[in-house]
Amino acid sequence: MVIRMTEKLNSTFDYYYQGRDFYFGFEPLEGMQEIIKVLKPKGRIVALDLGCGEGRDSIFLAENGIKVLSIDVSRTGIKKLTDYALDHKLPITAKCIDLFSFDFSENSFDIIVARTLLDHLEYDKIELAVKIIKRSVRKRGFAFIEVFTEDDPGFTGSKEKASECAGLVKYYFKKGELKSMFNDFRIIKYQEKTYLDTSHGTPHYHGVAILIGQKS
Repeated sequence: MVIRMTEKLNSTFDYYYQGRDFYFGFEPLEGMQEIIKVLKPKGRIVALDLGCGEGRDSIFLAENGIKVLSIDVSRTGIKKLTDYALDHKLPITAKCIDLFSFDFSENSFDIIVARTLLDHLEYDKIELAVKIIKRSVRKRGFAFIEVFTEDDPGFTGSKEKASECAGLVKYYFKKGELKSMFNDFRIIKYQEKTYLDTSHGTPHYHGVAILIGQKS
């Protein structure tokens, strides 16, 4: 069964990706090491990195022997990731396509990563996106999600502590909201916290929720 989402998603992250360097660096999503330990990559493990940007998480997964399909609306980010994957001979296929035009096949991926993607959607589209993620993960597969929460300075209005990209966030998650969306998954990890981000721009703070869930 193929699920198709037809509504378009716009992005302005090309502005941040246009330099030669990787704007957000290469540090993978916190907890990615935990996923590698759980997956214990052997044989053919397939991952989908939704809203991959320049591909820091895709690169980490591929370096650990996982085949990765990476999608994003940023042509600049996808080109940068494609060039890097070719240069380093990494098993990454990167496609410039928005979330709502991608063909999601049911039970296709061992793990789906969505790092600060859901919070860049309008609220009425988030529930549908979560449903699609759940259906596309194979049985016993994993969803690895990170979102910004209402503890983020971008929401609270502390501009001097907020990311320069905060204006692109469309929805900040309430306490426990992300976890409740995956209450039919076995929750392996769920954490809400505030931390100092020094990976890009002026050092700033983020309030985030991080979830690793396994499909029954």
